Amino acid sequence: MAQPFISCDHNIYKLSNLFDLREIQKLQDLFSAATGVASLITEPDGTPITEPSGFCNLCLAIRSTEKGLNNCRKSDSMMGSPQKDGPKIRRCSSGGLLDAGASIIVDGIHIANWLIGQVLDEDAAMEDLMKYTDEIGVKPEVSMDALKDVKRMSKLQFENICRFLFFHANQLSMYAAQNLLLIQEIGRRKIFETEIKNLNHDLELKIEERTLQLQETVQTLEDNNAELEEINTILEEEIAKRKKAEEEVLKLNEELERKVGERTRKLQELNAILEEEIMEKTMAENELKKEKVLTDALFNSAPGMIYLYDENSNLVRWNRQHEEMTGYSSEELAHMKLLDWYKGDKASQTSVAKGIKRANRFGFGEAEANLQKKDGTKIPMYFTAGSIFIDGKQYFAGVGIDITDRKRREEENHYLSYHDVLTGLYNRRFYEEEIKRLDINGDLPLSIIIGDVNGLKVINDAFGHDKGDELLKKSAEAIQRSCKADDIVARWGGDEFVILLPKTKKEEAEQVVQRINDRFAKIKINTIQVSMSFGLETKEENNVNIHEVLKRAEDAMYKHKVLANNGMMGNLINTIINTLHEKNPREEQHSKRVSQICQMLGRELNLSESEVGKLKAAGLLHDIGKIAIEESILNKPGRPTETEWDQIKRHPEIGYRILSTSKEMSDLADCILAHHERWDGKGYPRGLMGENIPMISRIIALADSFDAMISERVYRNALSKEEALAEIEKNSGTQFDPGIAEIFIKVLAKE
Repeated sequence: MAQPFISCDHNIYKLSNLFDLREIQKLQDLFSAATGVASLITEPDGTPITEPSGFCNLCLAIRSTEKGLNNCRKSDSMMGSPQKDGPKIRRCSSGGLLDAGASIIVDGIHIANWLIGQVLDEDAAMEDLMKYTDEIGVKPEVSMDALKDVKRMSKLQFENICRFLFFHANQLSMYAAQNLLLIQEIGRRKIFETEIKNLNHDLELKIEERTLQLQETVQTLEDNNAELEEINTILEEEIAKRKKAEEEVLKLNEELERKVGERTRKLQELNAILEEEIMEKTMAENELKKEKVLTDALFNSAPGMIYLYDENSNLVRWNRQHEEMTGYSSEELAHMKLLDWYKGDKASQTSVAKGIKRANRFGFGEAEANLQKKDGTKIPMYFTAGSIFIDGKQYFAGVGIDITDRKRREEENHYLSYHDVLTGLYNRRFYEEEIKRLDINGDLPLSIIIGDVNGLKVINDAFGHDKGDELLKKSAEAIQRSCKADDIVARWGGDEFVILLPKTKKEEAEQVVQRINDRFAKIKINTIQVSMSFGLETKEENNVNIHEVLKRAEDAMYKHKVLANNGMMGNLINTIINTLHEKNPREEQHSKRVSQICQMLGRELNLSESEVGKLKAAGLLHDIGKIAIEESILNKPGRPTETEWDQIKRHPEIGYRILSTSKEMSDLADCILAHHERWDGKGYPRGLMGENIPMISRIIALADSFDAMISERVYRNALSKEEALAEIEKNSGTQFDPGIAEIFIKVLAKE
């Protein structure tokens, strides 16, 4: 007789071998949908068996990282460790969520964990949660957005769900054990079938053996009749055994099918009961949520402080934000009255009292007031108050919002609307309003001074706009320090300033101009002495148009500026070229050599002495635009980078702008602008070609290149004169004017 089937293979205890995982998945999804918690069934080591149900975006974000997934698996393994007396509830490794788990155990073997969770633990600090997600590679802003999807419920609700989970996990363990018995019965059936197959095989072998024996004894059949009858008897017995075994297998199959059908029916009944219980629980929770929605929205969702005062001005209810904003504890707030927040502040008390009065009269009131915190500091607040009646008693409910940022922005906007951002002086808008006021008030005599900074454009071109801004700020400081406190100083335009001096005679205004000039004499920008041109006029009678006075002051300023600029720009340019040579002594020697070569070529080309003089000056000034290039780039020991080279290529245009400001130098500006153009049109900055390039520029280009080739550089050795001339001949007609190059080569070859 066959032995009872006992399997020693632990794979038989896998959940997937005991249940249809699709049905288990449906059961899990229904459980998650009904209870509002996330749900997952895993192996004992935390490896998921089912797909997650109801997972929040936060956990999905954590599980999307390798470190986060490993931590979750470890947490899941510990959460589902065997526990017979109830579910295991603990905080997950993220530090901010509550999880729970129940074990599914069959024959004392732990085969699976049913885990639930992703409920926000109100006791956990949010900063711990943010720190954890940051450590595993989940961005804090992703965590905060995902946190909105995390379920919130009371701890008692969660514990009830956990007990419900534990009950059904035990039910699954019981059904798994019953399914295991069915599997063992199937195993026995397979053994019986194998035995029948073996019996049939043995029977066939015996039939073959008997057939051979019959063939061998066919001639002696009559003598062995008794033996043949015995063989037939044995054969009949074997056939009877086989028939009996087949009948037993048939009965076993029928019994197995009956038990499987019964187990399926019970599982369906369990699912129906579970679905009904889930629906009832869902309906009950929905009703509970409807009852709590007003309180939760009012006291836990508002961004500001929420309060409820009774008809005697006693604070009777408040939210957590109320405590955090004021610094008072819950016990202290219970003894506060409405006007306690505004002691010594009559304006705030009046504003709040008016708001309450409007609430009494119209049902709603509002007020702005400075609320005094426990530490004595005050914060500007916007308050609302609505009159409500509860059990026949009047209450005032409302919200308080911190408007510090709004007040600061209003003050900043007011300041910026009347002040210049760079200098801090009043701007033109303020000046225009103020001059109208002064003109109407008749503060005579009223003197107006208009000043213009000389050379600002040159400073910007030569040293950059940072230095130009520095000049404007120093100018503003010098003007303001030279005026009285009640004088009005405004920045009128880019480099122009206007000063309004009420009740100031013309002689007194001239003294103000003198004080400003004295201070300007001490101002230098990169060793360059700067100045201002001023014009002033005084209104002494009411019938004089103020705008005519302003125009006369402006005209006077422009006359002084023309006189100042006549000699100033030449000196300014000399200062700039000297500053460049101080920054880079190599440039000074290079410019002198280029000037000498240009002078020599001019005479060889039979140019007039005035043209030769112009060539000499252009050679000296051809690199003046490099004053605006960073010193680290000009003195760099190696080859410049592409970005650095782009900066260097700007120097012809900068030089052009600097020289254009001087009447004496303006005729050299175009020559300096084009001294890096090429005969074939591939130069810069404008890509001029051939005769379109000024002759002086073509001469400077050849002299500049020749001196560069025979000069030593850190990143290359100097060429000999012969090698340099060969390079010029090679590039004649492409880089250089071929006629000028030919004369230059002949002259230099003789030396």
